[in-house]
Amino acid sequence: MSRLVVVHTAIGQMQAALIQSQLEANHIPVLLSQESAGATFGFTMGAMSLVEILVAEEHVQAAKAILEDGKDSSSKIQDSKDPR
Repeated sequence: MSRLVVVHTAIGQMQAALIQSQLEANHIPVLLSQESAGATFGFTMGAMSLVEILVAEEHVQAAKAILEDGKDSSSKIQDSKDPR
C-alpha cells in the first residue's frame, strides 16, 4: 500500500469537499482527515476546523498541479471582476 501524503490543508469541511471533488474528478483518490471534535461539532474556525487532504504518494505531483491550477483560475476570475 502506498504512503499517504498531505497535499493541502483546508479550512472546514466545505472547502475540503470542494477540493476532494476536484481531485477525484481527475481520478485521484482522496482521504480527508480532521480532528474528531472538529468534525462532530462542525467547527469552521481555528485549529479544529482544519481538514487535511491526503493522496497516495504516486499522485502527489498531479494533485499539487491540479490545486495550483485551481488557484490560478480563481485569481483570473477575481481579476476579471475587478473594474480597474
